[in-house]
Amino acid sequence: MKQRIKIECYRLFLQTLSLFIFMGVMLYLAYPLEWRGPVLVWFSRLDPWFLFSQLRWQHDLPIWAWLPLLTLLVTALWGRLFCGWICPLGGLLAWTDKLGAFIGKKIHRQRTGVHKLLHPYRYYWLLLLAVVFLLGSNWVLFFTPFSIFSHELGRLAQGSIPWILLVVLVATLFWSRLWCGLFCPTGILLSLAATWRPYLYKTDDQCIRCGKCGKICPVDAAPAEPGQAKAWCLVCGDCREICPVHAITYVQEHAGEKEKAAQELPVPSKGPVFSRRHFTRLAIALGAAVLLWRKTAEASRKFLRPPGAREEAEFNQVCSRCGRCIQVCPN
Repeated sequence: MKQRIKIECYRLFLQTLSLFIFMGVMLYLAYPLEWRGPVLVWFSRLDPWFLFSQLRWQHDLPIWAWLPLLTLLVTALWGRLFCGWICPLGGLLAWTDKLGAFIGKKIHRQRTGVHKLLHPYRYYWLLLLAVVFLLGSNWVLFFTPFSIFSHELGRLAQGSIPWILLVVLVATLFWSRLWCGLFCPTGILLSLAATWRPYLYKTDDQCIRCGKCGKICPVDAAPAEPGQAKAWCLVCGDCREICPVHAITYVQEHAGEKEKAAQELPVPSKGPVFSRRHFTRLAIALGAAVLLWRKTAEASRKFLRPPGAREEAEFNQVCSRCGRCIQVCPN
């Protein structure tokens, strides 16, 4: 029991520390930057999307590439530890989720219905973002946690209302980590990386099928029956902590067990694997991506840019819309 509590305390401590460091640096960001600028920059470089941006437009591998590659490697081995333990926006949403569970338990327990309804569409959202990104629009980076959190904290520091952050927080109160599980581009990307992770939460035969793990899981990824947690698991350990018979453990699953589990999956007796419904969804996602790319290309006209900024076309390609330049400007 002490070990179970200790893991929860470690996670909350790391999340809260990351949250306070990031918020403190952003809210008090001023010129001269001193140490604040490098902290924000290196924080952001943990996100693989920023590496993809560098490769897409600069066509070279930066010296800091080891940071996002480390994030991908850790995710491929142990799951979404970045999302559940390190991400500052994830830390804020974790505490918001706890507040939602405290003030609205009856509503809070119905959160998994929305996750189950929308989960099949999350990869279409990722596909839409990826197509827009590859077509040449870098606004996709705005939705990554470091950029969107920086942008909203900057608005707050300037006396404006951070509408996007408020919407995400309200959604979290009612439907738990909805943003982290279904809309965050970084989260969905890391879910793909975590698909074949060897270390994961798993339920053994002692499971009594009480369903408590499924109700408490913030992203509807808990192994509610004998089996393993889903790829989008945040590795938060809430399911392990609440299990009344200690049937959930964080273990290494061997290749033989994975092959056995794959053989036990039901195989459809008829019907195409890629149905017309899937094709329609894919076509809609691609069509929407092209339309969004055209709109953003038309909107990239000349505006007043920070001193020393790149040429307009290159600026629009690499800018992540985080708003830090606005926050640090003394005027």
